[in-house]
Amino acid sequence: YFTESAGRLPFTPEKHILTFLWFVGHQSSSYRDVADRFGITISGLFDVITRVADFVMSLSPTIIKYPNAEDKKQTADRFHQTKKFP
Repeated sequence: YFTESAGRLPFTPEKHILTFLWFVGHQSSSYRDVADRFGITISGLFDVITRVADFVMSLSPTIIKYPNAEDKKQTADRFHQTKKFP
């Protein structure tokens, strides 16, 4: 993340997301490859990845819900009835 005082504009939210998605979608690419593709430094890339991953993780308690015992039983029953899978 660059500050305007360093002579560069801050990354836009769109650039954060696009950079992060490219990085996680192309795991065989090195940090240098991804940083070069988006015109940022390697340390800037690290900051973007960390920032977006932290944001996604902060959303997880409201989005990711683990099933309780009743939900598990209903799912197991549905699989057994429809697919004959115990």
